[in-house]
Amino acid sequence: MTSLGGALFLVSSFGPGVAAFVTVWALEGRAGLACWVSQCLRWRLGWHWYALAVISAPLLMLAAIGLQVATGGTVPAATVQGSAMFFAAQFVVVTLLGGPLGEEFGWRGYALPALTERIGWRWAALCLGIVWGIWHLPLFWMPGTAQADLPMGLFLASTIALSIVLARLSVNTGFSVLPAILLHGAVNWSAMVLPVMPDGEDPRIYSIVMALLFVTAGIVILKPGPDWTAASRR
Repeated sequence: MTSLGGALFLVSSFGPGVAAFVTVWALEGRAGLACWVSQCLRWRLGWHWYALAVISAPLLMLAAIGLQVATGGTVPAATVQGSAMFFAAQFVVVTLLGGPLGEEFGWRGYALPALTERIGWRWAALCLGIVWGIWHLPLFWMPGTAQADLPMGLFLASTIALSIVLARLSVNTGFSVLPAILLHGAVNWSAMVLPVMPDGEDPRIYSIVMALLFVTAGIVILKPGPDWTAASRR
């Protein structure tokens, strides 16, 4: 990725969050902004939500690798190696600078609650997933990005599926943005350290990951509840 591409990537990563801050401040003033930030940063949620956000993505990708091996496929060697401390630091960097922190205040912190109030969280998740996917389209023409080697249609479908999962997590945690940031970060980080991305090679493992994600999203969206108004008061 060129230096210009890197700069554009960083700017785009924080665009949704900055837009949300500016919108809330412009419409509701300082008091409204403080209230919204407090809502987004609610952290007394129960440890299981944080654990679910962190471990679900790597477990899903490891399951895909296991299915690949079980069906006679091969698994490429991991491209990233290091100590546990290195991986922990990498997770922090990816989460803070790679998109999750900058995007989630906009997507799940502002847009999801606003849309949920009007059309319900399920339709909100579908609409937001489409917008989220379109937001990433320029990355397909930027060499060095993960999207540059991915099938565009499958990626766009995956953003809708992941949007459903993130929406259910957000609603269940009263629209706190913290679990969404962690899950988003875990998805990006796991795709970097586990050999699941096509990278010009056999896309079968990536396809299995997407299939498992679609099944998960289907279960999540069909499961009854929750009542978002009750969730927002937790």
